[in-house]
Amino acid sequence: MKAHVYSGLKNLILVGLLGTALAWGAAAQAGARKPVHTAQHSQSSVAPQDAYTRALAALREGRVSEAHALLRERLRAAPQDIAASRLLGTLLIDGGQFAEAASVLSAAQTLAPQNLDVAQALARLQVDAGESGMALQTLEMSASHAQADGQYLAFMAMLASRLGQNDRALDLWQQAVHLNPQEGAWWQALARLQQAAGNRDGARDSYGRALATASLDDASRRAVKAALQQLSR
Repeated sequence: MKAHVYSGLKNLILVGLLGTALAWGAAAQAGARKPVHTAQHSQSSVAPQDAYTRALAALREGRVSEAHALLRERLRAAPQDIAASRLLGTLLIDGGQFAEAASVLSAAQTLAPQNLDVAQALARLQVDAGESGMALQTLEMSASHAQADGQYLAFMAMLASRLGQNDRALDLWQQAVHLNPQEGAWWQALARLQQAAGNRDGARDSYGRALATASLDDASRRAVKAALQQLSR
């Protein structure tokens, strides 16, 4: 079940990262973003911004290598451009250049810890590299900005549980299901931790809520029903 939860979460993270970056790019092309001011002459501040919009145009025409180069140019001139970081990070992940993607996203998170797409994408890379502890630390860095984001909290809960931080995982799953009560797999994860902690009443309630969502796959439904039977003995 944990693998299923993570697979769903990481797909949402990557889609969100790319979608948000492209949305920012559309705003940039429409002139909605403010120009980036530097200590240099105003003409030099136009070229880096143009590098970003040219990167978007190159990407739409399938010129991915050119888009990479233009985004790197943009970030050399304006490392605070989180939209460019998001887009470059996504392209690097898609191209299997994970080490550079992690570097780009880590720098972006340091500059903008409130950007949850960036934090989750970086944490996903770290999980895939077998660094679950580091991934949880990454998510914790931006957690104060994620109190209304159930997907983010569920990602943290999954990692905390994997690392044996059961009290932290319990708290996070409770927050997550409060925000997204339709997620049956999350109720199931919460119920398992409650059952392991000896909270039989809480586990029964959470398993029941998992079934009531009608969102579980067949294997998970069977597991939940078996757990409820065990708890009723």
